[in-house]
Amino acid sequence: MNARSLLLLLLSALFLPCCNLVTVKTPAGDRPASLSAEAIEGKWRGPGNISGSIKIKDAEKSIVEIQTTSEDGKVEKAEYEIRELGDRLVATLRDDDKQDRWFFRIAVGEECLSFFAPDYARIKAAVESGKIAGTIIKPQKEQDEIGWESVKLERFGLEEAEKAGGVLACFDPDPTGVLIREAKPSKKGKSRK
Repeated sequence: MNARSLLLLLLSALFLPCCNLVTVKTPAGDRPASLSAEAIEGKWRGPGNISGSIKIKDAEKSIVEIQTTSEDGKVEKAEYEIRELGDRLVATLRDDDKQDRWFFRIAVGEECLSFFAPDYARIKAAVESGKIAGTIIKPQKEQDEIGWESVKLERFGLEEAEKAGGVLACFDPDPTGVLIREAKPSKKGKSRK
């Protein structure tokens, strides 16, 4: 299982149950989060018994990297930018080729990372009413019977969250995905903040 596969599985667990997606052009949140290696780095296990490791790639920009190794030994990586949204954290997939990036709220615990998908209906209503800037993308012809649509936000910071009802109201109340810590990194290096 590679990082893209881990990423796709995680994203499917987060977003496919609701079918409709919320994306953002710029990283969600207002400023880079202060993360410590002890809190975020280590080996993690996710749905379907998938395992991988997370490390801080750039502490100043709060970029983390998920790395997995496939059964044939191929190493894959995916990056997320972790930012503060009020007193909460949000993670945005880093993909230099796209301007519509998936994002979700995260809660970092000692033994687990919980992921909360955006509340599609609430955010769509805020875009439709003009409270926050974004575009509603209607289903394409070949997807009409499925009925998928998406909302692409210009940005999503505390100001936008407050206009849509508050940070917690903008995300599902129950986690839509959880990673369980398998092992913390060795204590060879100091914690990076």
